[in-house]
Amino acid sequence: MSRRTAERDPSPRMPATRIVDPARARRTYRLVAALAALGFVLAACGHAFTTPVLTDGSFINAPDEAAHMGYVRVLAEQRRLPRRTDTADHTYEWHQPPLYYMTAALAWPGGPRTARLLGVLTGTATLALLYLGGCLLWRRSEAPACLMVVLAAGLPMRQAICASVGNDAATELWFTAAAVALLVAARTGLTPRWGVACGAAVVMATLTKASGLVLVAPLLATAAVAAGPTRRQRVIWLACAVATVAAGSGWWFARNAKLYGDATLTRVFAREFAGTARAADWIGKRPLRVDPASGSLVPGPPMTRAGYTALVADWTSRTFVAAFTSVRGAAIGMPLFLPQQLYVLAWLPLASAMLGWLLRPNAKTDDGPSLADAVVLGVLLAATAAAFAAFTWTYFQAQGRYLYPAMLPLTALVAGGLYRWAGEERAATAAIGCTALGAILTAALLFAGVIPAYG
Repeated sequence: MSRRTAERDPSPRMPATRIVDPARARRTYRLVAALAALGFVLAACGHAFTTPVLTDGSFINAPDEAAHMGYVRVLAEQRRLPRRTDTADHTYEWHQPPLYYMTAALAWPGGPRTARLLGVLTGTATLALLYLGGCLLWRRSEAPACLMVVLAAGLPMRQAICASVGNDAATELWFTAAAVALLVAARTGLTPRWGVACGAAVVMATLTKASGLVLVAPLLATAAVAAGPTRRQRVIWLACAVATVAAGSGWWFARNAKLYGDATLTRVFAREFAGTARAADWIGKRPLRVDPASGSLVPGPPMTRAGYTALVADWTSRTFVAAFTSVRGAAIGMPLFLPQQLYVLAWLPLASAMLGWLLRPNAKTDDGPSLADAVVLGVLLAATAAAFAAFTWTYFQAQGRYLYPAMLPLTALVAGGLYRWAGEERAATAAIGCTALGAILTAALLFAGVIPAYG
């Protein structure tokens, strides 16, 4: 072809693709994730030293802290587990498994705020596990792992919850550890060693909070969908996991059965919390409805089951992101919300992620989660959501923190969609953008909400 012909060639040319240096990209992702984790620590410490320590009542951003401190105090000062029959230092959290409180008792000599810092440390450890989980799910790039950390670290409500005395941060940690262990086990061929490791993670979660029992569902799912093992290997792995769970946590259920005639304390819990607000107190009785523009309760016809569900969904979505309680409202734990525009901003990554999963612009090159990974994490998310839905079906507890144990599948879902939407070339930009968004939300809750409210 002559030079003149080449100059006149009208054929379209493919746009040049920017080549990403893998080593440089890894350094960038790890730096952004580390900065996000540092921001989490600073914000959580801000909550720990700003939020008042109550002896009665409850902040939604430090839920039931006075009762949790009562449990820790009994362990630290009397060297025993609290019981329902205790009259002095009574705590309505006496039914909780003891693992978190045993750890918090070690920090109790430094006072309540020192015990709060244990939650900050726990929440930071969870961020490290999220990064590891992201690297397991996406093997060619650490961009999704970075996004997972950024998304979790920038949640203002998570910062506040981790900065309070309570077992929520520890529950999230052990659920995340169990999820990572299950992902590794599925890749190693379901060996007996990893059966014990997965069972141990379930034990730690169950001895932290009774909801740890929902991890049995993803445990069974892993045995069913892991690729490669024979039926015999699956049975042996599952037997090792179940035997570990029984040996590690069986004593707690045996103790409950002996003391209260109720191994899981389900019936005892119902009696203890008989005065707690229930769904039946709202449905058909209160002429209120939730305003979707502000989350406020406004006058309306008597609340129906659909109206109650809308209220729970609205408040759960808001408290998942950010909410707080004034000192005056602590008697009933009434939440105060941020301006509506901030919640719209907070859910932009989720909306973008959904578009990414639907449009799948780089699906041909994506090496994301396998089908087995998706099933295991999907079962974990579904089991956690189902347990929360069943709880709110009876009790009015519209608090997003109950979904934090599923933080790994939740952040993986959003990070994966963002990664598909942005591609490797713009993944670092997406991570930095999400970090900036988290900083805006963090400042809004801490500096515009919590600090002014508590002086």
